[in-house]
Formats: sequence, C-alpha cells, structure tokens
Amino acid sequence: MNDPTSYSFFKLIRKLEKNYGKKNIFLRTNKSLKHPNKDLEKIIFSDQSFIELFVNFMGLHGVSSQLPSFMLDKLSRNEDGEQGWTLFFDFFNHYLLWIFFDVIGLKNYPRSFNDNFKDSISQIL
Repeated sequence: MNDPTSYSFFKLIRKLEKNYGKKNIFLRTNKSLKHPNKDLEKIIFSDQSFIELFVNFMGLHGVSSQLPSFMLDKLSRNEDGEQGWTLFFDFFNHYLLWIFFDVIGLKNYPRSFNDNFKDSISQIL
C-alpha cells in the first residue's frame, strides 16, 4: 500500500474506502508543474487514521489547472505552506475527485459490483 503507483485511482480508492471509510480520505491534487508520469503521486497516513491522497490529474492547481500562470507559479513554490490557497483549492478538488470516483463506479458496472449485491446498481436491478 505504500506504493500508490502500483494501483489505479479507482482500485486504490475502493481499497482505502473499504478499510478506512470515505470520511477519513482527503483527496488532494499535486501542485507541481512538472509533467507527471503517473496518476497517483503519494499517500500520507496520519496518526488518527486520516489519509491524504495526492493525484496528478483533474486539479484546480498543478499541471492540469486552468488558473493563470502567475497563480500556479506562486502555488508551486509553496509560498503558503500548503495551508492557504492550496488548501482552499484542495477543498474543491476533494469534492470534484469524489464525484469523478462515483461516476467511474456508476458508469462501469463490473467495477462497482460487490459479491454480496450491496452495490447501488445491484439494488436497482
């Protein structure tokens, strides 16, 4: 589990959600401006079973951002210590990435299928 690059985004989130619960996972975007070679950057486990997962896609800041370049440069230099604007944008990134995860699960039934038929699509069928 220490190497997030060995998992896909969907599989890692499902595994973390099963073990820790959705409310203990905070999805963040990597703010680096270098071209990423993987979808998942790193995982940080805290003492209180709180997890921060950094991804390299779909962010309001970082390489996939649409923000003006002067703002991206300021964020990438870590001038706010990851507490100011970075955390503000990650609040929205967290929400957007969870929506993205839910859409992937709903759109592809085999990925979201649970053996005990407790998934949302099996309940509808």
